[in-house]
Formats: sequence, C-alpha cells, structure tokens
Amino acid sequence: MGSYTSPICNLQRPSMHPDPVVRRSANYKPTLWRNDFIQSLRFEGINKSEISNYYGELKTNIRSQIVYKESQLAAKLKMVDMLQRLGVAYHFSGEIEHMLEEIIMDDAIATLKNDFASFALLFRLMRTNCYHIPQDILLSTMSMKDNMQNDINGLHSLYETTFLALDGEKSLEDARVFSTRRLKELMKTCVDQRVKTQLDHALEVPLHWRAPRLEARWFIDQCHANVDVDPVVKNFAKLDYNQVQLLHQEELAKLSRWWAEIGLKDKLHFARDRLVEIFFLATGIAPEPHNSDSLLECRLFASQKGVPIPTRIAICVHLKTLPKRLRYSSR
Repeated sequence: MGSYTSPICNLQRPSMHPDPVVRRSANYKPTLWRNDFIQSLRFEGINKSEISNYYGELKTNIRSQIVYKESQLAAKLKMVDMLQRLGVAYHFSGEIEHMLEEIIMDDAIATLKNDFASFALLFRLMRTNCYHIPQDILLSTMSMKDNMQNDINGLHSLYETTFLALDGEKSLEDARVFSTRRLKELMKTCVDQRVKTQLDHALEVPLHWRAPRLEARWFIDQCHANVDVDPVVKNFAKLDYNQVQLLHQEELAKLSRWWAEIGLKDKLHFARDRLVEIFFLATGIAPEPHNSDSLLECRLFASQKGVPIPTRIAICVHLKTLPKRLRYSSR
C-alpha cells in the first residue's frame, strides 16, 4: 500500500474581491436644520416701508436723551447701559463716544459720590470703550461708600465691572470675590423678585461673558415687565431685534443653499453637519447689521471656512490608522 505525502504548500490564487475595510463611525444623527426648513424661516407681516418712519422717530427720540445737555450724568449712563444690553447701542455709537469724551473724571467723582452703582457703571463703560482708567479710582470711591455691604445695586454694578480687570489688577479680583459673596448672601433675603431674577442671571454668567444677541433677547423680556422703562426704548429694541433676526435668517438661508449645492454632507454621510451651529458662532463674532457689507462678509466668511472643520475631523477619525491620518492632515 502506497504512502501519502502531504503537499509542502498550498498555493491559492488571491481573491479578486478583497474584503472591504471596515471603518469605524460615530453614527452621528442627521441635523435637525434641513435646508427646506431653513428656507421656510421668514417673518410674516413685516412691511419695511410702513415701519421705517416709526423706526426713525424712535431712534431720534432716544438720541436726544443721550445728547441732552441738562440730563443728569447718572441717567445718561443708565440709558447707555440699557441700550447696550438691548443690543441697539450700535445705532448711537457716535453719541455715546462723544458723551464719554466730555466726561471729566474729577467732576464725575464729585457728582456720583453718593451713587456708587452709577460710578461703577461709568468705570465699566469707560473700559468697554477702551478708555484707560486705573483701578484705584474705582476702589478709592468704593472705600468712601458707607454701608457698602448692603448696597445691592452698588454690589451688582461692582460685580459686573470687576470682569473687565486687566492682568495683575489684584484689587479688582478681590473686589469680584467680595461682591460675589455678598450678592449671594443678599439674595437669600431679597423680596423683590425682579431684582432677584437679575442677580441670579448675573451670578450665573457675567454680562461681559454673554453672547450679545442672547442677552438682548433676555433683557427685552425684563424691560417689558418693568413699567419704569421708557416705552420708546422698549418699542425700538423689539423692532430692531426683529429686523436683525430677519437679516440673520436671510444670511443663513443663503449659506444653507450654498452648502446644499456643494453636496459634501451627502457624500460624507459619516461627518457631522454643523452649518447652523457654525453660523451661530459667526453671529457672536459680528452680530450687528450696521456697516452691513463688511459684517455680512465677516459672518459669511467665518461660516464658509468653519463649516468644513467638523468634516475634516470626521475624515481623520474615519481613516482609522495614524499613517493615513497624517497623510490626509498634511495636505
């Protein structure tokens, strides 16, 4: 009986159809902001020709309150602060700049010596508009204030001001800690619900750190519930907010059409589609519509350059291996 010898090797023809490379995917859910939905975002019933005259009358009325020579300094400062928080101060940038230029600090200290809240507001407005004003002026005025620990308006104004401290201004940092602690203590016994709501809002995130358009929307509601606010300012803020929002919606619709025409999100389905989120960040950089050509270009440029970033990140993750990632990222 013959013996069987096994073959030394078993040569096989390589497959013409290799197994597909399995790449990992984060399984991102599709965006809620579909192009057809964005194109449908429109304000109904807004007739620009009908409201333009009314809009101009309100603007003229507010401008006169800023430039009126006989108005008290504290009233002017509060008006400017309100306009900034309502997101309409860009209409009066020239008047505000002129008002701040005319302020003589020694006279302001004497005028506001019994109104620390207004003086702290002046300090904040000066720094916001890039005026050099040393911290010692604010701290020396605060030291002359009697019963500072129970002045809830003064503490609130001081708290917001301290977030404009420069590097190395230790005294302002200490004042921030002090005002934060005292405001939290005073909130426990505060009976005015409106004041309590504003303090809670401020302690959550200071004004200097907030997105201007979101702050404007919140503050419009606060002013609407406050009978002491000038109705002219209320109406102008609402009108302007709707106008700016309409402008942003039109820009977003234009970007969405551009993004849909490229078709990149359909070809790279594993990547995140974050057009609306990127545009939201762009409006945070340049929210105002004035000088619209340059700011419009800024918002559109930031969005068009920013929206492919999540796609590039997803591609790097999708390539799985480090050498492939390095080859792609070096392009």
